[in-house]
Amino acid sequence: MYSPDIFYKIFRKHKLSGTKELIQQSAEHIEQLFYQEFIYNNIFNGKLNVLTRSEIRTHPNCVSYDTFQESIRVRSEDGFRNRSNPDRYYPGDRFVCRFPNSTVLHGAGVGVTSTGRIIGETINSPERVQNRLDHSISKSFAESGILSTVCALFGSASPDRRLNMASVAVPAWENYYHWVIECLPRIRLLEKYGDHTGQYPVLIIPRNPPDWLKESLNIVEYAGEITSIKESVISVDSLVVPTFPDPTPIEYQWMRNRMLSNVPYTETKFPERVYISREDATDRRVLNKKRLSRLLNAYDIHTYSLSSLSVREQIDLFSQAELVISPHGAGLTNILFADQAAVIEMFGQRKRNMYDRMAEHLDHDYRMIQCKQSGVDIVPKMSDMEQAIQDLIG
Repeated sequence: MYSPDIFYKIFRKHKLSGTKELIQQSAEHIEQLFYQEFIYNNIFNGKLNVLTRSEIRTHPNCVSYDTFQESIRVRSEDGFRNRSNPDRYYPGDRFVCRFPNSTVLHGAGVGVTSTGRIIGETINSPERVQNRLDHSISKSFAESGILSTVCALFGSASPDRRLNMASVAVPAWENYYHWVIECLPRIRLLEKYGDHTGQYPVLIIPRNPPDWLKESLNIVEYAGEITSIKESVISVDSLVVPTFPDPTPIEYQWMRNRMLSNVPYTETKFPERVYISREDATDRRVLNKKRLSRLLNAYDIHTYSLSSLSVREQIDLFSQAELVISPHGAGLTNILFADQAAVIEMFGQRKRNMYDRMAEHLDHDYRMIQCKQSGVDIVPKMSDMEQAIQDLIG
């Protein structure tokens, strides 16, 4: 069940966050793992009824707002652009659908209809709903309770709170990428819906949101009311569900323009070539960092740790960057704010192409570097790094 590498992460987490936070997060992780392995997998796996995107489009309360007929690459190793034939799918038009008498579960913010059907658009885009379903429902078991979750899934929930009209922006993982790319873009369609109907849904966000989440939300400036999800089950008279951000180029550009336009002008000058360090992370640190530092210095590339910067400072940093180098990690979400930059992303064994897709849609040049995996960390080959740098800045 556990990889031996987990002990490296535990040690580093303790060193970074202290004993109290380590114990709390470990307890939460073990609890959810128990629910996923023993409750969901043994009882509910393959038995839950998910309302799909294609079904929602035929719903009488579904309104389309944007036409999108192109295909995009799937978010997995099979979707990298350097493959001879990357896997693709068609996300389709952007819509908003209103579901009467629905339920929102604490945890991952899963929406459930009055008949007990899970609304797939509250979990993920179509090609990844099933992959994330176990995590989302298990998180509801852990934070809403088994009984409350099961009752909601069978259409007989006992709500702790009732709202008239609401929508959900709760990430499956409290992570900068999942929040900025999978939650904040929903506001675009919610505001279109509000402009159209004259009523903006209350936006439900996570309980005890971290400072960076609140800051980014303040930057976006949603036109409606915002509330935290503190209860196990929330009953919503009208649950307004926008298309889950795939994201399409429309969503990337809206996020970029909205946040850049709402960040006050600053005279702070950041370098044009930056390296994003993960020395403050529990995994994917660069082990041969001295050799990498010498290479970066030779090309006047400056190193930053994003945990020391506010969201506004990160926006400023990336909006001035022409070259960004980083191990795979949530910090690369900020290439959203760069203007036709060059991006070099380093990978170990596990590869996901979300930043490759983002770079393509934002017209960034992109290179991936395959590194040697060493435990939870990576060892890039300096000749590969230098060749990529020369290709991009030459």
